[in-house]
Amino acid sequence: MIDTGLVRPIKVTITKGLTQPWSMVFVPESGGDFRCARAQGRIEWQAATVQFKPDAAPALDRLDLSVNPGEVVALVGSSGAGKTTLVQTLPRFVEPTSGRVLLDG
Repeated sequence: MIDTGLVRPIKVTITKGLTQPWSMVFVPESGGDFRCARAQGRIEWQAATVQFKPDAAPALDRLDLSVNPGEVVALVGSSGAGKTTLVQTLPRFVEPTSGRVLLDG
């Protein structure tokens, strides 16, 4: 378990390689301890919506998708269809605005 008293929020401004600088704030999660056995590998999106700006169309809109262990899935679509956003929800680089992303239920 991480001692959250030793971790401080970090603000980073990123400018290299971008036309406009943008910022991210990293804030540690509030403690807790979770241990699990090896994952089986079933991934499920339940009504997952990702909307980056309140006045913009969602990148993902109430997505329901299940991927079973060993199953191969191809994400095919036009630019801006949400393929990268979908993949970025797995390691939690992007958090759904609503809905859930589950590993083994």
